[in-house]
This record gives sequence, structure tokens and C-alpha cells, in this order.
Amino acid sequence: AIGMLELGLGHPDEALRQLAACDAFLQEISISDPDLSPAPDIVDALARLGRVPEAREVARRYSAAAAAKGQPFALARAARAEALLAPEADFVARFESALRHHESTPDTFERARTQLYFGERLRRVRKRVEARKQLRAALKAFDQLGAAPWADRAMSELQASGETARVRDDRFRQQLTPQELQVALTLAEGTTTREAAARLYLSPKTVEYHLRHVYDKLEIRSREELQAALMSHARPGSARKALMFTDLTSSTNLVEAIGDAAWHDLSAWLDGELRRCFKEHHGHEVDHAGDGFFVIFEAAAEAIDCAITVQRRLANHRRVHGYAPQVRIGIHSGEVQVSDSSVRGAAVHRAARLCAAALGDTIVVSREALEASGRPLGGLHDFALKGIKEPVAAAEVSWA
Repeated sequence: AIGMLELGLGHPDEALRQLAACDAFLQEISISDPDLSPAPDIVDALARLGRVPEAREVARRYSAAAAAKGQPFALARAARAEALLAPEADFVARFESALRHHESTPDTFERARTQLYFGERLRRVRKRVEARKQLRAALKAFDQLGAAPWADRAMSELQASGETARVRDDRFRQQLTPQELQVALTLAEGTTTREAAARLYLSPKTVEYHLRHVYDKLEIRSREELQAALMSHARPGSARKALMFTDLTSSTNLVEAIGDAAWHDLSAWLDGELRRCFKEHHGHEVDHAGDGFFVIFEAAAEAIDCAITVQRRLANHRRVHGYAPQVRIGIHSGEVQVSDSSVRGAAVHRAARLCAAALGDTIVVSREALEASGRPLGGLHDFALKGIKEPVAAAEVSWA
């Protein structure tokens, strides 16, 4: 789940680390079902990092396994992985093959991902009209699924294709080219040049090239001024929220131990329990990818109370029924940019990283969220979080 989240947030390096660990574990316990393999997502991450030869080898092995199984879900993912790496003369046919296989599966999310990647590739070869068709379909599906990071990516690609209906600020749209606007908005979130390049399928030099033009047109000279110019102008969509990420730990072990059918039932039960807790504490579900949720709350106290309720109910289920999955939770409070389809900002990344740093059955809460909730600040210590330069002060909240 964390690997998929990192892909959606545009962090291919961290996504690759998480996905490779999952793949290694599956190999260690001799699970070779292509439906469970993260290989297509590893291809995605490797391609974004420019490690094309490695990506081709992973795609080749996965395609062979998918062909041997012969089921549409695996075949669709295999065709998409091949399409990501295909030359200009071949990629359209590969993506169209993937979409045909998707028609025989109920997985709307994976189909939308294929449409997003197809649209991205079409835009890069200047087939903007065809690109918008795929990107609009992807955006609609991601919006309906509540997959905010993915919807945001589709919206950014639409903006870069020249689609203007959802560009945040008309003044910047008039001054900047679609590509310059996309680069500017991405860097204004606090991403590094390398992170922005990976997210946008550009080279770092190309990002810097566009950034120089943005500086000249907006008459600014630093990243801080860029962030102030773009984000302060969008202030009507800004709000301070409490942000919660949840993740099911050791899910692959569970699948191996109880089988696919039982796992499906258990996962559905857990999702239902968590959603009841979110509703009781006035949380708004932003995204649900794999085994994890992204939920926002108006108040940090509500977010922490919700997390405590989740852990207590799971613990009670263990006492009564003998078993319940382990869930880890990270909570942070900060200012974010809120739109109809997404919640964005550095605070989102910090909350996600806190969740990744937590252990099973624990709740890790940042200093900012603790202060906002009025809870005591005892037990704080510094967490070194991936992708965040400075240590983050946080504490594990007791729920027993």
C-alpha cells in the first residue's frame, strides 16, 4: 500500500524501495501469481527514474508470467508495462491492447491508471487531442474512486495538454505555457528538481530550463518566491487540516496464510470498520489505495480520537474472536491546498511518512497535531523521515 501511495504522490524512488521489498518477500515465500506481483508497478517506478534497461527486464519476466496465466487482469498490467517502455511507433498499440484486456476486468482503478499513462505518453508526442480523451476518462474515474493523488496527476496532465477548465489561476495560465505551469505548480509544493522531473517524466535539466522561464515571466528569483506567488494566490483553497494515513501491516503474509478468498472477506470487513470510525469522528476520506486510507479532519483532536477508536476496536476484536489485522496510523496537522478532487501540500507528505515510520498497532502523531489537539507533548522524539530534510518531532500516542 505504501508503494502505491508513493507512486501516486510522484515519489518513484521511495515507491521502488517499498515495491522491491514486497517483491522480494513474495519470492522468498514462493508466491508467483502475477495478479499479486508488484512487477508492473516496479516497471513504472524504474521508468520514471530513467532506469530503462532494468525496467525492460522486469517487464519481460512479468509478461511471460502473465501470458502463462492467460487472465485479463495480468495481461492488461503486462501490456501497460510494455507500453510504458515501447518506442513511439509501438506504444499506442500496446496501450490499446491493455485497455481491451481491462474491459474484461472490474478493476476501475487499474484501467484509469492505464488511461492516465496513455494520455501522458500521447501528450509527450504532441497528440494533445487524443491525450485529453484518455486523461479526462482517467480523471473522472479517479474522482469517483476518491483517489486524490492520482486525480491530481491526471488534472496536471490535462493542464499541460492545454486544457484550461481546471487551471487554478487564470493570470498564471495566461503568462505561462502549459508545461511551465505544470513545472511551477509541482515545484511550488516543495519538491526537489529531481522529484519534479520524475513525476513529470522530464529530465532535471528540462525542469530547470522551464523554471528559468517561469522566474523571468513572474519576475521572481527563488523557490520561496515561487511558492509564495502560486500558493498565496490560491489561498481561498487553503485550509489547516488534520491529516491521517492508515496502513495494514504484513498484508502479504496474511494473503499467504489465509488465501485469496478469505483475504477478500477480511479486507472488506476491515475497510468497513475503519470507515465507520472515520464517519463517527467526522473524517472525510480522500483516498483509499491498496490497504491504506488517507483521511482529513477539521480538528486534530478528532483525528487522534478516531485513531484511538480504530486501535481499540481492533484490539477488542482480537480478544473476542482471536484475531484482527494490525494497522499503523500516522497523523499530522498543517496547511493544505484543498480542491474538489485533491488535498495537496507538504503536510500531506509528512503525514504519509509518519504512517510509514509507525509500527503495527501504533499511532504516531506529530508535534503540530498534538499541540493543535491540546494533548500533552510528552514522549516526543525526532523521526528521520524519507524525503524530508529536517527531523520531524512526533510521539507515539497510547490507546490501551
